[in-house]
Amino acid sequence: MSCLADGSAQTLILDSKIFQVEAELRRLDHCEAVLSRRSLQHPQEQ
Repeated sequence: MSCLADGSAQTLILDSKIFQVEAELRRLDHCEAVLSRRSLQHPQEQ
């Protein structure tokens, strides 16, 4: 039986999408942290 026939391809695609979402969440968390630090360091610029 081929690898594609047993659902492995679909599992790999779903795993890839999960990894993309996790990476986006990490990026957004990083952006939030940078902006929070900036607002603490420069409160008059808001």
